[in-house]
Amino acid sequence: MPTRIRKEALKLREKGYTIDEIADILNLQRDTVVWLLMKEAEEKMKPIDVYVNWFNIYSSPRRLKMLAEMLVDLIKENIKEDIEIICGIGDKSLPLALEVSSKLNAKIALLSIRSKDGKTLEAVVDPGYVQIEKGKNIVLVEDIVRTGAYLEAALETLRKYDSNILAIAVPISKLGKKVFSGVPVLSLIDLIPL
Repeated sequence: MPTRIRKEALKLREKGYTIDEIADILNLQRDTVVWLLMKEAEEKMKPIDVYVNWFNIYSSPRRLKMLAEMLVDLIKENIKEDIEIICGIGDKSLPLALEVSSKLNAKIALLSIRSKDGKTLEAVVDPGYVQIEKGKNIVLVEDIVRTGAYLEAALETLRKYDSNILAIAVPISKLGKKVFSGVPVLSLIDLIPL
């Protein structure tokens, strides 16, 4: 498995993708991508990480809807306020965010994540979706949370709009936290290294 993923990471790097972009595409943590891109990585330096392959879910509208239903159930169980906007974080979260927004009868917004200077991430409200307005009740939806770097960028942007961020809803979290930057994390599965 690491050899195949390493080859994929190297191909993406050759195409000009940044380490953060490769981490997002492959659903890996940044330090794992750095390790994969090293020419002679020593096994003892191998970071603890888990590769998550979404193909069997995202390739089936029926399975994607079932995943969204589970996430909506978790959201409804934990949030009593009216949810006005579901905000996806990055293009990969959009299919899931659309399904969740449909089931909650909420509007859909999208934050695009990009690198400002090769190190710092920033979130930008995508103009093709609903715009963020002051005081709106928002739930962030992400497909997987690894280090929280994307979440931090998203929260920073939404706080500039003075939004009421109710929760972060995610099928899989590698954070090992139930609260991130003051916002509840609602995850179906927590991957925690032992």
